[in-house]
Amino acid sequence: MLARRFGSRLAALALASALAAPLAARADVTVRPEGGGAFVVEDASGTVARVRIEESTGRWLRDGALFLHTPGTGNLFVGNAAGNPLVAGNNNVAFGASALAAVGNGSRNTAFGSSALQAVSAGQDNAAFGTLALGFNTGSENAALGAFALVLNTTGTGNAA
Repeated sequence: MLARRFGSRLAALALASALAAPLAARADVTVRPEGGGAFVVEDASGTVARVRIEESTGRWLRDGALFLHTPGTGNLFVGNAAGNPLVAGNNNVAFGASALAAVGNGSRNTAFGSSALQAVSAGQDNAAFGTLALGFNTGSENAALGAFALVLNTTGTGNAA
């Protein structure tokens, strides 16, 4: 499904290679398709990552772990353990390992950074940018910019830092 959204398998292959590893620091990187919607990204030393697109769900797995998925309505989660595959809320966006990991009924949350907004489940209208920004928050209408910003704000509402 996700591959179809990008228009072709070639576009999906290009995106898979971009998401598979920090390629800028590697020389002679190759991407080769495997069966079942999988791709292998390799450098001169061997396999860097395996990326597989689940045809039925459009979810992307990197080395067997969920890496990119769009569950529900308007949600986009990118990163190892980012987002909740069973999210009921809508219009959430997370980039980073464990960002928005616990989101359930929460909606309109934005998290950029490792573990940003990781504990929010029902909170809504939060924005967190930075490692662990609003990391333990379960409230709503908070904004945090910078690593560890408002990390200890657990239930607060309407805060900015």
